[in-house]
Amino acid sequence: MHAERLRTIAARTLAAFSDAGITSSFEALIATVRRRLSNPADPAIDTEVSTRVKELLTAIEGLEVANFPPTWRKLMSELRLDILFPESLREMVEIAFSNRRVDSDLLTTLEAVNHGVGESLEQLQLLLRGLEAVGISEDVVPRGEIEFDVAMPRESIDDNLSGINKEFNNLNRQLLVLAEICKQAPPPLRVNSISTNDFTVALNINIDLGEIIAFVLVALTSMRLGYQSKFDALKQDAFKDLPREIFDQMKAWANGYVKEEISKIVDRLPDACPESVSTEKLEAQKGPVRAALEYIEEKQEAGFNMEVRVGDPPTGGDGQDEGRAAELAQINARLIEIAKNVAQLKVLERQTTPILSLTDQTGDHVDS
Repeated sequence: MHAERLRTIAARTLAAFSDAGITSSFEALIATVRRRLSNPADPAIDTEVSTRVKELLTAIEGLEVANFPPTWRKLMSELRLDILFPESLREMVEIAFSNRRVDSDLLTTLEAVNHGVGESLEQLQLLLRGLEAVGISEDVVPRGEIEFDVAMPRESIDDNLSGINKEFNNLNRQLLVLAEICKQAPPPLRVNSISTNDFTVALNINIDLGEIIAFVLVALTSMRLGYQSKFDALKQDAFKDLPREIFDQMKAWANGYVKEEISKIVDRLPDACPESVSTEKLEAQKGPVRAALEYIEEKQEAGFNMEVRVGDPPTGGDGQDEGRAAELAQINARLIEIAKNVAQLKVLERQTTPILSLTDQTGDHVDS
């Protein structure tokens, strides 16, 4: 497990719950419910209960944890901290009020949820203190730098060296394709770190490649959310006994739809990333770029987690000239835009049957 990243997650989660005032909002709601149970004849307290619920849900909605990347959330799940996910917390509160009655069962449920949250935060606090005590620093991208992290599920590499080598070579090949369309050619991809627990590789990339990858990840995520409901039927058991020829037609339809949408994303690249993408280079590389995006989409569906991490904007010295100051201002503005794109990424649950690799009635995968 990545100790530096674990420390960062602990610190950021604790800060998020403190900033949002989750504990105080929970305690205020519980205190109001207790007063309602002690004064059943006072209907005015019902209004106060409703207000307290809205305040708590608003606080939950504002938790920064909602924007944590998939690799962070995976670590939290491994530590059994799912209760701290905003969607989990919100669901528990809404279920508690589902019968629309303020009674002792409601109070017991709210107290149990609040206790669970408090216990999890206490565990994180102890973890943070322990990591600090042994000198583990936070996992922070240096100022002005951009990092591309890829976490590979163990089954994708068959737990052997040849499997790891194959995936790393494929990743390198596709990233080099995207690097070819950058206005500013990036230097050779540098490995910042490798975590062997989940085979996460962190690559240092330049600002052009970072902007392109961040846009691509957001666009592919939006595409996935758009087509997911349309293709859900393709993954239902009701289709498992279809004749092979019908299944192949459905497969071709789904595959064609995805390829068409990816082509549209490629066409949007110059307008979406005008400072990063060379239109001339893209025109000469459209086929390979489409293939690179198809690779990324296929890997995401297979359970790979990909994220772009952006360091704080760089700062110049006191004696910097106007040219350097203008350059830094431009870099800062671009880093901020990349960070905004990163923040749009939604957490994608791993699909048991990827759209680009459907399974026929025999249980065999039909390759693209």
